[in-house]
Amino acid sequence: MPSFLHKQLLKGLKSIDYCPEETAPYLEWIQGEQHLHFLQQNTANDNELIIYASDKHTFVHTLVVPNEFLFPIDADDLLGWSMNPFTHAACYVSGGGEPGVRVEKESCDDGTKTLRSAKNLIFMRSIEGETGAGSTYCEVAQEFSHLTGIHWKTSQRAFCKYDENGDLKPIVSVTLKEDADECYLVTIDREELNYYLAASNASLVRVYDFTLINYDGFSGWTSRPEEIIELSENFIFRKKNDGGAGSYLRGFEVIPPPKSSADLEANWFATEERDFADFVAFDWRNKVVRKISTAPEATTNYFVADQNDLPFELSPAFFRPEVLLKYKTDREKYTVTTRSISCRAAWSLRGYDVNEAGQIHAYICDLAKLPYSEQLHWLGFNEEPKTGISDRAFANDFKAEYFDNEEALILLKRLLNTWNKNSIGFWKLRDQELVDHINIPRTSSQDEWAEAVMDLSKLIVEGFLVKPIRLRLTELEIEYDNQERSISLLEKLVKNFDDTDESHGLKALRNIQLIRSKVKGHSAGDEAKKIIQKALDEHETFAVHFEALCDDVINELQAIEACFQVDV
Repeated sequence: MPSFLHKQLLKGLKSIDYCPEETAPYLEWIQGEQHLHFLQQNTANDNELIIYASDKHTFVHTLVVPNEFLFPIDADDLLGWSMNPFTHAACYVSGGGEPGVRVEKESCDDGTKTLRSAKNLIFMRSIEGETGAGSTYCEVAQEFSHLTGIHWKTSQRAFCKYDENGDLKPIVSVTLKEDADECYLVTIDREELNYYLAASNASLVRVYDFTLINYDGFSGWTSRPEEIIELSENFIFRKKNDGGAGSYLRGFEVIPPPKSSADLEANWFATEERDFADFVAFDWRNKVVRKISTAPEATTNYFVADQNDLPFELSPAFFRPEVLLKYKTDREKYTVTTRSISCRAAWSLRGYDVNEAGQIHAYICDLAKLPYSEQLHWLGFNEEPKTGISDRAFANDFKAEYFDNEEALILLKRLLNTWNKNSIGFWKLRDQELVDHINIPRTSSQDEWAEAVMDLSKLIVEGFLVKPIRLRLTELEIEYDNQERSISLLEKLVKNFDDTDESHGLKALRNIQLIRSKVKGHSAGDEAKKIIQKALDEHETFAVHFEALCDDVINELQAIEACFQVDV
């Protein structure tokens, strides 16, 4: 949906364009005070500027004009405007004293000298030969679109980009007129617009026409003269009031950006003012647990350590494992890998890990790169260390060594990626995101554990291809039932190559399916509770159980691979 402010402005537009039926309210309405106030308030107070609006009694259109052609303002010239956004960025032309056909880029030829060098921010386009929903749409000027990095998102009805928190932010919100009772409205984020104007050394000229009449009883304008009303140097209009019959107000508003390009350049090199959180962390330089700020001046590094006694920026802070649940439950927005977390087009946290006590740990210098709101999330799970950082983190981050005692899940992913790379015939990777998103459950939440096991099932079991498995059984003259599915068929294969145990089966793969079916797929009944309790009784934590399950699955997959005599 469009931004909240866009929807509020849409309500405001419909409100001021309602033509009263009673005489006294009608006479007040045709003075145009509501319409003028609506525009002025939008300019002065709103974070989104109306750049195009079209309703029964209102027309507003906005152009970008280079300051060198706009100032000093020629009011007489600008009051003669005549334009709309249903125009073209370029067209073919011929003649004019030049031979052949050529391309002429956008120019505003509406009879005003001031606006000849103006540019449209938007282009309204209609598909010739079509009517109704979807036949008219809005394009944003390519220059502005590329500079701001915005893209059309149908779900938002806006041109958007991701903000620092990884959330879609509408920059240009659009409402299209798709029936007689609706209107056009396009609004634009002021911050992005002001930045563009300042960098372009340009200002906005917003032209408007309020035709305030009762169309049912209006018979035409009389010869009464117009007034020229100047509310300010930047806000001037022509007004004609035909007594009680109706009126129109037609004029322009000049809106310069609040900052110049020089101000923007200064901001590029200015130190960003932001907040930083203080975390309980292990100051290993001074061998003490203390609060350490993520502010740059609060820590030091090896290169300048001899000039101070500040804690190192690689001081680790420790957290309860629940800190990760926020990221694991929103996979569209966040990507959680073994040692990093990233938020789409916004931020990333590298180098986090899990120690032997099950605590998540991350370095102060990495936490400092998170938005402050994200730092506060981590702060809510901050606690004193129960032990040191993981062996893997110490080997990778401090000794710059490869860690060869990898978790079973990493080895499992590696095996499956190898299968996928070599395009083995009996299994296919259905979705690469499944590989990326599977993580060891770190908390005591049975939901997190069940979700992780279900992901294993989707990734592994759903990837087996029944037809090639049956073909292999046929080659080996092994009987099977057409009703048997992948795991049963694979068990026959494995047993054929290793019949040392009469009860041999793919127990880990069946266990995955059992947990998915009884714990994740249904409400937790008695059978589900027994499965959960058994996992905890045998392994103490869901994390240990999951790792053991992955280890068993690797052995079974290697046994399956051997049955197909695939060299990978």
